Amino acid sequence: MDIFAMDPGISMLLMSLLSVSLFCVCCFQFLRVITTPIPLFNHTGYTRSALQIGRGYKMISWGVLTGFFLTGLIISFIEVFTRL
Repeated sequence: MDIFAMDPGISMLLMSLLSVSLFCVCCFQFLRVITTPIPLFNHTGYTRSALQIGRGYKMISWGVLTGFFLTGLIISFIEVFTRL
C-alpha cells in the first residue's frame, strides 16, 4: 500500500480547495496594493514617481498571479462538475 496513492476524487477536492484558498490570498494582496495610498510625505528617500512605478509593478504582478489562480479555479470547478 502506497501512502502517496490517492483516490482521484480526493486529489480533485484538494486541488479545488488549494486553488480557492490561493485565489483568495491573491485577491486580498491585489486589493491591498490597489487601495494602499502613496504617501504625500515619504520618509524613505525615494521619489514619488519611483513609488508609483513600484506600485504599478506590484499591481501588475498580483493581477497576473490572481488571473492565473482564477483560471486554475475555473478549470478545477469545470472538472469537478463534469464528473458529478
